[in-house]
Amino acid sequence: MEELDLSIIIISFNTKEYLINCINSIYNTIKNLNYEIIVVDNASADGSPEMIEATFGDLKLIKNKENLGFAKANNQGIKVAKGNYLLLLNSDTIVPEGTIETLVKFINEHPNAAAVGPKVLNFDGTLQTKGYNFPSLKLSFICLIRIPKFLPEGSMRRFFHKYYWGENDTTQVDWLGACCLLVRKKTIDKIGMLCEDFFMYFEDQEWCYRARKKKYEIWYVPTAEIFHQNWGSPLSIRADLGRIGQLIFYQKSLGLFKGVMIHVVSVLSLGIAYVTRLLNPSASKEREETRGQLREQMEFLKLLISNELSSTLIVKGQNKG
Repeated sequence: MEELDLSIIIISFNTKEYLINCINSIYNTIKNLNYEIIVVDNASADGSPEMIEATFGDLKLIKNKENLGFAKANNQGIKVAKGNYLLLLNSDTIVPEGTIETLVKFINEHPNAAAVGPKVLNFDGTLQTKGYNFPSLKLSFICLIRIPKFLPEGSMRRFFHKYYWGENDTTQVDWLGACCLLVRKKTIDKIGMLCEDFFMYFEDQEWCYRARKKKYEIWYVPTAEIFHQNWGSPLSIRADLGRIGQLIFYQKSLGLFKGVMIHVVSVLSLGIAYVTRLLNPSASKEREETRGQLREQMEFLKLLISNELSSTLIVKGQNKG
């Protein structure tokens, strides 16, 4: 059997039209790789699996009887994948020519890279994401003292490169989103698959955290680009899933106490920003946006504190027992 360079794993949940365009963009743009496509359908009711069977009979299709979530469905694909590299790819993406080959070439040239990802663009061509930092007290304090407001972007990148980089800077980052994440199969064999405690959101951040703890590299590669609709899959409880995912991430990775401290500083930072914008009559739009962010941060902080207190009481009870 011919060795496969790449397995592309796509999770589908009621995104039939996006899925068609995504798969066609793969077939139309990959020229020099031996690859397979694995679609894991999470019980779509829009005819997605039937469309796959009728139109793309040469790819692998896993049909779930219920929506198992993003992490578990990806792991289903990972378990049957034959490629040396695995590309986790959202169904609401379009792959431009050369993107996937560029990512594969880059990870080949960086043997300590666990994963690499492209510049992610909105469908109108504007920047969506360029990689992320893990939450930290240092980053929160930088925001609190409003350094980004006083230094130009070039100076921020020069003095705080770990936290600020340009969209065209090829750089190591803490983590990348799994809308398009090229992962080395051997790294998954060593550190494990996505954590299935997450239904959706933060599973990519937690996996990258494990990789970084083991001294692997995560690279942002802006010479590769992808278009991402974002929220293409219809789901009414995204905000709740995001809060739950973030809480689980703190529980598993940074610790709840550190999470509380980070968000206390974030609330202070947003509070200062809100007061500043109250004093500026022309900043009404920014003021309302900041007010909304402040409200969300305060709600999440309450959730973190309640869980921290609950965890403390549980530990004390266990110690007494």
